Amino acid sequence: MGLYINPTNGESKIAWLNRRGTRTTAAIACDSYHEHIAAGLVPVCLVDNTAFLAAAVAYCLEEAQAFAYPDRRPKVWYLVPIASLSDAAGLSPETLAAAGLRQDA
Repeated sequence: MGLYINPTNGESKIAWLNRRGTRTTAAIACDSYHEHIAAGLVPVCLVDNTAFLAAAVAYCLEEAQAFAYPDRRPKVWYLVPIASLSDAAGLSPETLAAAGLRQDA
């Protein structure tokens, strides 16, 4: 099971991502994955599952590639500062560390 952003302040996932992240493409998210992580950014894929939206954190290159795989679901990609994930996204520092994402990167 992956990591998903669930804002704790009542904000929608779209609003949170638009405020905290920068839109990008799947190609940029995957092709420059390690450079983004080194810069303190993590790709997040907002997936429209029809019944609900999921904001999936690509905590490793393989996870990014899995979400980049073309399927029928609309997807929007963002680069989000790792440091912003725990303060309002419902992801604890311990969860992020266990996934290999350092907040001080």
